[in-house]
Amino acid sequence: MSDRRKLLPSRLILSTALCACLLAAASCKKKDDGRLPVYPVKGQILVDGNPVKGVLIYFWPAKIEKNLHAYCPNGQTDDNGHFKLSTYDADDGAPAGEYTITIEWPVGYNQLTNQWHGDHLQGKYSDQGKSEIKLKIDSKPNDLAVIQIEKPKKK
Repeated sequence: MSDRRKLLPSRLILSTALCACLLAAASCKKKDDGRLPVYPVKGQILVDGNPVKGVLIYFWPAKIEKNLHAYCPNGQTDDNGHFKLSTYDADDGAPAGEYTITIEWPVGYNQLTNQWHGDHLQGKYSDQGKSEIKLKIDSKPNDLAVIQIEKPKKK
């Protein structure tokens, strides 16, 4: 066997080991994925004093720092009007900060378009620019005060 063939397995082992070390080093590097730390947030919405299932709540950040992905924590009420916020993953919470709140109570869900439609609240709480509901999320678990809203009279 030539000297060159004898070195081939050594080179293969060495290059494999080098690749493994580079992969290990790369995986140890902390990734900056533009996500902020989130804190658990739970609350309750009452419509005319009653809990309602299926109400959608959105938390619009007052400001988003540069180099961060846009985010809008949101939740949906259960049978008792309770909700938990989700930002990046289900029920993970929301980043600390000031928020403007919008609320919608969809009439139905279209499975063909994969979208909600209609609003039992007639858009009264759905405009971020006109919303008077402002909340602060702290850097700790948050149990919000009950949010009381009124269903508009039919036009």
